[in-house]
Amino acid sequence: YQAPEDARIRILYPFQDFDRWVLTYEGSALGLLLADTVDAKAYWQSNRRELVNDIAIDIGPIAPGFPDSSVLANTRNHTDLETLGLRFEGIKAIGKRQLVTWGTEAYRDTSRNTDHSLTTTVIRFPFPPFEVRDESTDDVANAPNATNTSAGIFVQDEVSLGDRLRTTAGLRWQQVSTRADPTPGWDVRSLDFDDRQLVGSLTATWQLTAELNALASFGTAFRAPNIIERLFN
Repeated sequence: YQAPEDARIRILYPFQDFDRWVLTYEGSALGLLLADTVDAKAYWQSNRRELVNDIAIDIGPIAPGFPDSSVLANTRNHTDLETLGLRFEGIKAIGKRQLVTWGTEAYRDTSRNTDHSLTTTVIRFPFPPFEVRDESTDDVANAPNATNTSAGIFVQDEVSLGDRLRTTAGLRWQQVSTRADPTPGWDVRSLDFDDRQLVGSLTATWQLTAELNALASFGTAFRAPNIIERLFN
């Protein structure tokens, strides 16, 4: 995105490359002990992108009658995020009124980051030397190199109680671990995090008429912070 020429902020994406490879198996009417239907997936994906911020700030005159001084900030961020994951889901019918869905999924994010910023302060005068520039650079990444690993298991049981009432109950357990890797300019000690949570839901559906259902539902949810939310400075 590029703002109009008279704007003071430009946010640019010079490039972004996204690649994804997926290997999938789907099977139905298998008649296995624990599953009639199976859906298995393994995937690898890579997201490489560059972000540039070009910012100009008018700080006004430093004294009455002086021209406006300014601060110019140019930052360049490069992120390379690779993800390796898998998911397995099985569905098993038990009799004519019960359907059990169960499975597991896991993934691992690996993030590599580089940042460079150049800040230029320009002080202007109405007399020689007319302007003085001071430049400072920073090459420390805004977030350390890190890995994020998630693993979870889930089960859902759908039961029909008569011709009009259907209940669905589900549970999911998940564990997420974030580990900061050695990164120039960072002290990564005490930057490891672990989250684990058990969540569930319960739903009941009552068919009042052929066109109208009454629904009652209760559930809890959990989402662990990603690498940037955890470690961005």
